[in-house]
Amino acid sequence: MSTICEKLIGKAVRSVDWCNDNWGIVFSDGSGLTCYSAFEVRFSCDSEDTHVVSCNCDAEFLHLVLGNGTHVKIGAVPEARSPEAFVYNDSDGTTIVAN
Repeated sequence: MSTICEKLIGKAVRSVDWCNDNWGIVFSDGSGLTCYSAFEVRFSCDSEDTHVVSCNCDAEFLHLVLGNGTHVKIGAVPEARSPEAFVYNDSDGTTIVAN
């Protein structure tokens, strides 16, 4: 997961969307992160700086901190029907899968 975190630093969040039964974070450069798991997303934004300044991952959460102090915390709990996975698609065509 550290490789995905490295890619996310400096990206600006454009939207957090629900699509095809999964949450996804879309960044301003067209890259995106899709989360295939049971999860919880807490997101609020009260200023313009939505660039990722910090990204940490442990056994329970992927935690992003944005430049405006907003925290995006995705808790992942594997389900029998859908194994936990995070898929990052970079704007340059690179795809990284972490589980």
